[in-house]
This record gives sequence, C-alpha cells and structure tokens, in this order.
Amino acid sequence: MDVETSNKETTGVGDAEVVIDENKESEIIEPKVGTMFNSVDEIYDFFRNYGYHMGFPVKKRTTKKSIDGILRYVTFTCGRAGKGESSSNNLVKPPTCQIGCKVKLTASLCGENKWRINTVNLEHNHGLCPSQAAYFRCNWQFGKNKKMKPEGGSRGANENVSNMERECKSCSEIETLLQLGEGDAFAMQEFFMKMQTRSKDFFYSMDLDEDGRLRNAFWADGRSREAYKEFGEVVYLDTSFLANKYNIQLTSFVGVNHHGNLTLFGCGLVSSGDTGTYVWLFRTWMECMSNRAPEGIITDQDTAIKIAVEVVFPTIRHQWCLYHLMKKMPEKLGELYDSISTSLQEVVYDTQSPTEFEQSWNELVEKHGLHHDEWLTGLYNGRDRWVPCFVKSNFWAGISATKRDDSINSFFDGFVNSKTTLKKFFVEQYDKALKSEVEKESQLDFRSFAKTVPCITTYEMEKQVQRVYTISKFKEFQKELTGKMYCDVISIQEGFMVSEYHIREDIVIGEAKKRMRFTISFQKNDCEVNCSCLMFQFGGILCRHAIYVLIRNDIMLLPDSYILSRWRKDVRRYYTRVKINDSWSATPEQLQYDELCLAFAKLAHWVAGDKESCRHVLEWINNQKTTLATKRLSCESNPAQK
Repeated sequence: MDVETSNKETTGVGDAEVVIDENKESEIIEPKVGTMFNSVDEIYDFFRNYGYHMGFPVKKRTTKKSIDGILRYVTFTCGRAGKGESSSNNLVKPPTCQIGCKVKLTASLCGENKWRINTVNLEHNHGLCPSQAAYFRCNWQFGKNKKMKPEGGSRGANENVSNMERECKSCSEIETLLQLGEGDAFAMQEFFMKMQTRSKDFFYSMDLDEDGRLRNAFWADGRSREAYKEFGEVVYLDTSFLANKYNIQLTSFVGVNHHGNLTLFGCGLVSSGDTGTYVWLFRTWMECMSNRAPEGIITDQDTAIKIAVEVVFPTIRHQWCLYHLMKKMPEKLGELYDSISTSLQEVVYDTQSPTEFEQSWNELVEKHGLHHDEWLTGLYNGRDRWVPCFVKSNFWAGISATKRDDSINSFFDGFVNSKTTLKKFFVEQYDKALKSEVEKESQLDFRSFAKTVPCITTYEMEKQVQRVYTISKFKEFQKELTGKMYCDVISIQEGFMVSEYHIREDIVIGEAKKRMRFTISFQKNDCEVNCSCLMFQFGGILCRHAIYVLIRNDIMLLPDSYILSRWRKDVRRYYTRVKINDSWSATPEQLQYDELCLAFAKLAHWVAGDKESCRHVLEWINNQKTTLATKRLSCESNPAQK
C-alpha cells in the first residue's frame, strides 16, 4: 500500500489502483476474474473489505501446496458456507450460522509472487446486513478498514476497531476452542438446562465457530442479575483462575455488597485472551444486564482487555488493579526491586496529587537510572489507570487496593484451583461457592440487625452511623473517627464561603513512623467537606481528616450526603429473596415472597381479560404501596417502631 497524501490511501487491486478518500465512503470494488494481487493476505484483505461493505463474513476455506511445499491455491468463502451439522464430540451444540452459502472466490499462484483470481461466485442464499458487519469475527480479528467503528459510535481514540486491534500484542489466525475434558461438555449442558429449568431469570450464551464448536461461554443466575442492580456501579473482572489442565480460564464479574464482601455478577469460560474474545464476553454480559453499563470497571493490566473495554464501554472509567500490579513488581524488576521497593511504594501510595506523583516518579527514575525499563515506562504512560491519586477522585466502592496492606480476593477462593475440572466445577463447586456467599451474607445481615458493636466515643455521629450501617462498614467509620486523635491542625485559611484546613497526621507503617499533610476544604453553609486523601469519594466512608474538621466546627451529626444507602443495613434488597437452588433452605421471608408471587400471578391471570377488574386491582395495589411506603419511612426515621 502506497501513501500518496496525508489523507488519502492507494489500495492495489490487480494492476489498477483505486484512490480512497478517508473523508468519503470507500468505493466498493467487486471481485473480478483475472485481477492480480501480490500475496494471499492481500486477497483476503480485499475480499474481507468487500464483504464488510456488502454485509457478509469471509473466511479462508481451503489451501493447497505443491510438492515443493509452496502454497499455490486458496479458496475464500462466505462465512455462512458449509453444512449446519457439527462433527464435534462436544455435546453443547446450539444453532449454527452455516446454511450452505455458495459464495466463493478462488485464486492461484501465477508467476513469481503474483496471485490471480480464477473463479468468483457472489450469489448468496441469505440476506446481507452491512450495518452489522463490524460484528463479524473476521472484521474484529483482521480488520484493516478505516471505516469500521465500534459499538456505541464513539470517536477519537476509539474511532475504529481495526486500529485498536493492531495494538494487541498477538492476534492469531488460528481460532481457539474450549478444550473440554471427559464429561465436561455433558456437565456444562446439564448445568445450563438445570439452572434454566429452576429459574426463568437464568441467562447463558455460547460463542461458536463456523463449525458449531464451542469457543467461549457465559452465564449468570437470577440472584447475580438482581444483585447487579443494587451494587453494579463498579465491577471487578477476576481472571485469576485457570480451570484444569486444559488451560480454560474462568472469568468472573464481581462487585461489592453492603458488607464490603464480593458478590457475583456472572461468569465466563474463555479459550483465549485476545481482544475479540473479551469483546464477545463484555457484550454478552451487557446483554444479560439489560445493557446497563457500570460506572467503572477494574481489570488486570492487559492490552486485549483494555481495547475491548474501549470498544464495548467507551464512556466508563477503566482502572488497572493496583494489588496485582504491585505483586508483579518483584518479578518484573528482579534484584533491583529490593533496593527501590520502599521508595517506589512511597511514590505510589503517599503522593496526593498527579503533579506530586509525576515529580516523585521522575526523581525515582532519575536516581536509579530506570529510563530504559520498558515495563515501568508502560506503567507510567498508563498512570491514570492505576495510581491512587489519579483514580481516587471517583467512586470505586473500595474494591481496588489503595493502601499497602490492601488485597483483593477472588470470589471462588477455596472452591477452584488449577486441578479443578470443569465437570467438578459445574456439578459441585459453583453451587457451593454461591451457597457460601448467600449464607455468609445472611449471617452478616442477621448479625448487623441482632447485634450492636458498642460505641467507643460520646460523639453523636458514631451513634448515628451505628444505627444505620452494617457492622463491617460501621467499624470502618469507627476506625476513622478514633483515628482523628492522630490529626492536628497546622494552619487554617478562613474564606468568605470556604475555609481551608491544613492537617498533619502521625502515621505508622510497619515499624516506620512518618507525618503526612492533608488539605481539607469546608463549606459551612452547605456543610460540605472535601479532603485531599479522597477517601470518601473512593470508598464511601468519611475520612478522619474530614471528621476532625466537622467536629471542630460543631457539626455533631453527619449530613445525609455522607450516609450512603449501599452501606445501610435497613434497606430491603430484592436480590436477597431470589433463590438459586431448590435444595437450599429458604428463609421465612423468601417463602413468604414466593407465596405472594404465586398469588399475584394467579390474580393477574384471572383479571387480565377484564379491563374493569384490572383497574380495581391496580388501584388496590397502588394504595397498598402508598400505605407501606409511608410506614417504612416512619420506621426508618424512628427505628424503635420496628
């Protein structure tokens, strides 16, 4: 390909050249017998580009080599060619996309390094859809068309799928399948059928190749889907487990519940780590969650995942997991890590602004001669995705580590390891993991309502939080409240509307003691307080520095804006009533909920055909909703009435 100008391209098609203006729609060139090309790849790109504009997928069907091992003949077909039956032994065989389409292009080697189109058949036996062409797998993996755009119409850095695809470190032409062991496929099929029979809200999807063989799978139970509605602002993508010797990666979407524990939003089995795989996984998960995107997602530092997030979630925040990055440091830096670990952690964890971080980082690099370390350079270039002072200004539900001793566990810790077969996972371990989550949450709910952690101060705000927050979140607040004893005011700048406090805190890190400074702004009229540590913005718990300033200004109760609903113990959450397994013992509340659902379903069946009866029932329901809502508000304002 020869570039003529800065905004035009020349694409070689045989001996003729067609000029394509990037500011106009590309001209569609129909394949013709006798057209010459310089390579097989050039033919494929040309035919794929034609298929992209017309609206059908393209694949390489056959290749032939001569006795001397030189490739001399190729056949490209429509992606819907071939028979619909799969010869795979995989028992999971959903519908195939193959319907016997006869569209075909053949070419052969003609002279030295020249390829000639020999035959062309462009008569499809199915409809074409140019508007959906970007979704065909061939256009994700090998796209070079500059008109391709990702879902959502995002422009700028996300302008085209093919450009982002090139950023991926590897993009193999060999399609990867799930390598299932003995009994795995049957166990998966049984699991999906059983779960779907138990609940109409169970969701699953499978990604198949052109021969109907399984590449990837995703599923989510009804409880997970409802939990996402409650706690789906921030999602953590856990890719830390490889399930069994076949190297199948178990990927989990998780969030944080009102106790600060992990809660499941769905699972996937993926056969490879390329961009196309994650695009499929993210899109399928979004479909499952009614296309409601999270506000932020946390993943490992991975180029393929990064590109997939930009394609599927072009507007959300994307953070790299700091915990996993810091765990990689000793391995990536080798012997050097021991000599710089303390300084490195101070730069990462203790800097409070992007400017301060960049200055400290550059000093560290200069001091230790790290300018040419490619891995560190890559981290620095992506600093807005992982350094605490860059990410803490937004809410992350406290998921990602921002302190030296923070860590992130996996949802399936203790239930899955490198020796776990998929058969065992589907038959036993998945149910056990979910049951463990439900039981743990139920116990914590009961504990938060039945027990009280004593206050250790006389401040009213401690009693205020004690009444409404779960025990785990109350303890976090209590730690900050008592931690204010280590804070002291250095200076105060009084303003007409806003006062600025400079506070010093004595901190102990291991055996080392240090003093750090924080800046807090306080608007007395609105009772709004903001600290440079950004703890509330990041984790939803007010920090000791802000508490210090509030109390100093005689604010003895937290303003409502600093009491988050997601941490409250007195909020009724729908997902807790959703059963996953019929063998689990249901709580009295779940039994009553099921009984009511059955009764309302029968009532709806009876009155749906009578407009007047339907109106009367709806009026009665609305009246009951109003009465119960009033009663609930009264109980929340006066807990003694409960």
